[in-house]
Amino acid sequence: MFTAGDYNSSLKMIQKGTGAPLIVILEQHGEDSLITECSVRTMEPFDCMELDFEDEQQIVSKINVKGAEFFHLLSEMDRNCDEIEVAISPDAPHLKFHSFGELHSETSVEITNTSDMLITFSCNDASRNRYKFHHFRLAMRTLALSSKVALRTNSEGLLGLQVMIENSDSSHIFVEYFILPLMSDDDQTTI
Repeated sequence: MFTAGDYNSSLKMIQKGTGAPLIVILEQHGEDSLITECSVRTMEPFDCMELDFEDEQQIVSKINVKGAEFFHLLSEMDRNCDEIEVAISPDAPHLKFHSFGELHSETSVEITNTSDMLITFSCNDASRNRYKFHHFRLAMRTLALSSKVALRTNSEGLLGLQVMIENSDSSHIFVEYFILPLMSDDDQTTI
């Protein structure tokens, strides 16, 4: 539209401030003098949570698993489950996934640190946290392509999934997910 022929064109972008719409005006100069104007709604910026594992003393566990097997494990969990509990312990069973579904259906998978699925296993303290299973489902497409997954938890129950995908040219792509734990009744405070 604006690239063919001897037309001159210009673009003007205007925003009057934070939260105000972004106005984009595209003008074609010439015989027809065509003007296109649109308004794009914007949102006010918000502070992002610091969801990283910078402080090594806060890390409770680090586990590296084979990607295909981890994907298969999550795929076998009850598709209708609402929550999944992840228990990690220095004692057997070292890694346990327990799903809680509708109509009180439950699925449980226990993995020891000698399992072929695990590449490395490091756990300082036992931890048990529940997460929305929906958050795991959001990562399933990425997990289906993974060759390795690094699971980390911190003392507050934050679960980090770092997914490694091998590219066709033997390079690696990393995708990282952070999943916040559900609050238990003990954690909630009244106002």
